[in-house]
Amino acid sequence: MRASRAVTNALFRFDRQLILHNSNHMTASSRVYPIANIVLPGTNNPATPDLCVHIDKNKWHFNTWMNTFAAKKYYQYCEIGKLYLNLQAKGRYRLEVIGSKRTHTVPREDFILRSQEITDSTCVEIPEANEYDGLYFSIITNPQESFQFISGAWCTDTPPPRQNKLAIITCTFKREEHISRNVALLEQFLQDTPEVSERIKLLIVDNGRTLPDTIKSNHVELYPNINAGGAGGFARGLIEARRSNSGYTRVLLMDDDVEVSPESFYRTLVIADYLKHEYKSAFINGAMMDLYQKNRFFENLAVQNGLWVHSYHAACNLSYDNVLKVNDIPEEVFHNPDCKAAGAWWYCCFELELVREKGYPLPIFIRADDLEWGWRNFGKTHLAINGICIWHAPFMYRVSKATEYYYIPRNMFMIQSIYTPSFKSWWKNRYQTFRKYLTQTYNYAALEMFTMALQDILKGDAAFYENPDEQMQRISKADRASIWKPCENAQEMHNALHPRPFKVRKIRKFLYNLTYKGQFCPLAFMKPERSVIDWFPPERAFTMVRKVKVYNPLKNQYEERKFDRAKHYYYKKTLKRLIDEIDQKYDELSANFRKAHSELTSEEFWKKYLNLND
Repeated sequence: MRASRAVTNALFRFDRQLILHNSNHMTASSRVYPIANIVLPGTNNPATPDLCVHIDKNKWHFNTWMNTFAAKKYYQYCEIGKLYLNLQAKGRYRLEVIGSKRTHTVPREDFILRSQEITDSTCVEIPEANEYDGLYFSIITNPQESFQFISGAWCTDTPPPRQNKLAIITCTFKREEHISRNVALLEQFLQDTPEVSERIKLLIVDNGRTLPDTIKSNHVELYPNINAGGAGGFARGLIEARRSNSGYTRVLLMDDDVEVSPESFYRTLVIADYLKHEYKSAFINGAMMDLYQKNRFFENLAVQNGLWVHSYHAACNLSYDNVLKVNDIPEEVFHNPDCKAAGAWWYCCFELELVREKGYPLPIFIRADDLEWGWRNFGKTHLAINGICIWHAPFMYRVSKATEYYYIPRNMFMIQSIYTPSFKSWWKNRYQTFRKYLTQTYNYAALEMFTMALQDILKGDAAFYENPDEQMQRISKADRASIWKPCENAQEMHNALHPRPFKVRKIRKFLYNLTYKGQFCPLAFMKPERSVIDWFPPERAFTMVRKVKVYNPLKNQYEERKFDRAKHYYYKKTLKRLIDEIDQKYDELSANFRKAHSELTSEEFWKKYLNLND
């Protein structure tokens, strides 16, 4: 039976300072170097207890997301010698070290590598560690005897070939609470980890210009910025990191509205220090975990899927088998032009030198700036290992119409036309399908923003030179056409979350098709109302219905979408004309975007765009 958070904390008596004291002593006396500290539940750790340890009476199993050691992956990419498990403890216990292998035919096979009685602390070598996909240990105690686990770490006898200096860049817009929490967490982490405190600094780019100067410290820099979206915020941070005299070698781009385990910073820095020469410029990705179901994995690598991308591994709860599974990303993925792997900027670390070689983000405000950066660096390895992660609110129900229906179709047309040779042959069909879906689901505010996106595509690169504040005001005005209201009672939301099957009788299907998909159907023949959830609701929920209430369970709100014959006809005609015009000018637009790309990603462009003076 798994222990509660309170019980787990009591069992471990977690003290970060003690862990680091012992790690330092371990390095000095035993000549071993910590690679990954054993993470325990605690105040400064968002990970739930079951992500750290599974406790069953007197047995503690560390085959978890935070503490499994991905040995084969570390040895593939890092210059590490012998592997050790160093434990600081008081009392008698049995230590078991288990190695796990995965094959195409056998999902998992476990081997006991060590099983021995221990008193107090120990440092044991792991035999043939590089052969195992995952390593973990278990502690078995005598319930009649006292025992205290103090700390632990996976270590190597090989010193790191280099020492990186890391600039963590986060951009924010009026999210003071999130920033203050993450600053406090980082400050505490660096205070408790003096051996890396001079090698990490947080650079905050404040697009809202609302953060006080008092947030600055020896470890925190603050840069007020114009509201140029995520792309502009990260571009400003990269400019400041490059012109700093602090000697940064790596940057970590991280969202502001996340919860992060400080151990992620430590492991990111250590992995970068140990990377083999051929992987020295590899990306290090942090996995996105669900903020509301914290043991649920969402993504650690994205690959191309038509116009957009999808997660290489599907979302899942993190059992030990799934920890091993999401670590498994074959090297050939990064060299497959049909995948075009990319890491998201909720947590993405790369060499600062890449900015000099490849340029800065595209000025696309939000959505796809990180994807384009990954595609621009096609062929680079993206290293994603369990235990390096953030917790973020899931995208369902929280992505705005402006993001989904303006920025994605606009930005991805430019990006795909540059990086995907076959895009010319299939983009038109994809955008027509998109238009039909929005029309059939009465999403007229989204149709207006989709219209604006197509109009911007026809402007060519001129659309990307637009003043970001003016652009956002223009899009926000269209977005406000959607009027959201608070739910009147809990039953409404329940009905939307648990709807009856959307069945359409044969006679109604016939009438629907006869009237050109309902466009000319008399309102008297339509059902008056229906409820549905707002995450790409199915078209059949709107078939022959006059009004549909679309509910957002995250915000506890709904909007009413009413069938409008005039708008239905207007957007069908307007969007068909725009798509046909883009199709005729495709080659011209693609050439224009390719030519403009180098200037739009240059430091000179961004300094002018952000009104920076040297």
